[in-house]
Amino acid sequence: MDIIIVTDLDGTLLDANDFTFDAIHKDIINLIENGIEFIPVSSKTRMEMMSFCSELGVKTPFIYENGAGFSINAEASNKTDIIVGMAVDELVEIWNKVIPDELKASCEFLSNQSLDDCSAILGLSGEPLRLALERSYTALFTFNGNETALAALYHHAESAGLRLQKGGRVFCLSGMHNKASFIEFLRQQNDRQPKKLIIAFGDASNDIPMLNAADIACIIPSPSGSQLPPEVITTTKITASQPAPMGWIESAEAALALASDIGDVNYG
Repeated sequence: MDIIIVTDLDGTLLDANDFTFDAIHKDIINLIENGIEFIPVSSKTRMEMMSFCSELGVKTPFIYENGAGFSINAEASNKTDIIVGMAVDELVEIWNKVIPDELKASCEFLSNQSLDDCSAILGLSGEPLRLALERSYTALFTFNGNETALAALYHHAESAGLRLQKGGRVFCLSGMHNKASFIEFLRQQNDRQPKKLIIAFGDASNDIPMLNAADIACIIPSPSGSQLPPEVITTTKITASQPAPMGWIESAEAALALASDIGDVNYG
């Protein structure tokens, strides 16, 4: 049985405050060198994911913009990617048609905000900020309404075939895809290969579909100690005792031990 790790980045593998992972860099490389397929899955843009892979030092496949696209070969152009997302222009056109003006008044897309404001919201600056704002299939926005207005916003968006997902800092508008969009594709690719066991890692609500689609879900707590409620995860789960990045490798080791108990695992 082969193992595939699919993992969120910010707050899961990357430190929630400074987005670093130096402390577990060698551990990740060791996993990959021992035959584990490693696929980062994020709301980040394609260019941000390529930057992460460059920092990691491995040209690994990745899934970007909340499951809008899957880059199987990071060295190739985006023309080889598998795309299930809707272009930003089309998203915004539908949004403007279906969302009532009183709800739109509570939303402000980052594309309409100053770079200074975007920097303050995302905690990024310079080149990382530029890469984060270059979106093809998702649009980020802030929301300043109440819970009733938010529920209405979700209703209008979903009725029009749009999806809203709450990340750590902003809301994300997209087509009807999420971080689990390519899980079954990964599981079923090349039927002649051994069965795939998927271990997923996440820390936030927009990771829940991916965690539940996996065989083993690893939940990473925030620096404050808060975490996803265990009851929202319906598959076998492991909860780390510490935040990213050390909580990531802690739960990875526990998940690999559990995977060995599940069946014959091709690892190491």
